[in-house]
Amino acid sequence: MGSSDAYDTDPVIDLFKFVTFILGPENKFHIIKATRLAVVKQVIKTESELQELYQKNKLPVDLARDSFLRNRKLLEECQSLGSEFNSNIEPRLAYSDSQLPPFYDYLYVDESR
Repeated sequence: MGSSDAYDTDPVIDLFKFVTFILGPENKFHIIKATRLAVVKQVIKTESELQELYQKNKLPVDLARDSFLRNRKLLEECQSLGSEFNSNIEPRLAYSDSQLPPFYDYLYVDESR
């Protein structure tokens, strides 16, 4: 998210906690916060690319090092969480293929097609 204040995530987190509760106990919700994001793929930029970006946007360049380290930690957390999901959860769909809502094709990529 673009804000540098993690407090701004609270309404979205509350919404997803509610949705997770409604969906039932077999659903899990994990929170990974990333702040001060302004451009596409910023989280995977190198430290020097962040310095360049910060200078261009008139931000203190010395923040780039901390941002780079925080982004790397965020990616590691995402990798770890993804690995945990991959090893512990068997994918299930709430709908059969014939019952899928029309927008579902945009959300689900079936690589076997």
